[in-house]
Amino acid sequence: MRQIQGTINGFGERCGNANLTSIIPALVFKLGVECEVRKNIDNLYTTSRLVNELANLPHNSYQPYVGESAFAHKGGVHVSAVKHNPLTYEHIAPDKVGNIRRILISDQSGRANILHKAKQWGLNLTPDDPVLPTIISELKALENEGFQYEGAEASFELLMRRAMGLQRNYFKFESFLVMNHKYLMDKPPLTEATIRLSIGGSEVHTAAMGDG
Repeated sequence: MRQIQGTINGFGERCGNANLTSIIPALVFKLGVECEVRKNIDNLYTTSRLVNELANLPHNSYQPYVGESAFAHKGGVHVSAVKHNPLTYEHIAPDKVGNIRRILISDQSGRANILHKAKQWGLNLTPDDPVLPTIISELKALENEGFQYEGAEASFELLMRRAMGLQRNYFKFESFLVMNHKYLMDKPPLTEATIRLSIGGSEVHTAAMGDG
């Protein structure tokens, strides 16, 4: 084998272009092929993202090696196993291609997921902490109502802090009102929203207009 033709992320004018972000690591890590790109293969993830940005196309999170989901774990059993031995669910170390391991939060999360996030955010939470089952129960109840925390980790951190009694209340919500106005038939409607908050013992009442 002397040459392989392909494109980054499989982009091209034809269907079925060989995707080099999958072929290169397979050759290097699975077949042990010595090639020039081996010394820079840890830049593969950032290269894939750069090409997507230049092409103004969304990143495919399910791509092997360079996708965000390639080394993502959400099931409690999976997370626990990966923490003890990454090879149980990962065929290579993510950093070899510049990717990272992601521990997701969802209704499938178990103790290992929550403890991992607590450590990540500097929260003192132990496996035998009585608040841990409360956090898991609230997470599952909210997910069943339609909430999703996989892309909203800051919201989940607030949930954890509230359950642990660590959340600081910077303001108190009092009320809000949203109105849609249609003045002219040939013009789009306008939306006006007002909100009342209590901040430091003082009430703040403000309004704004928009088109959404």
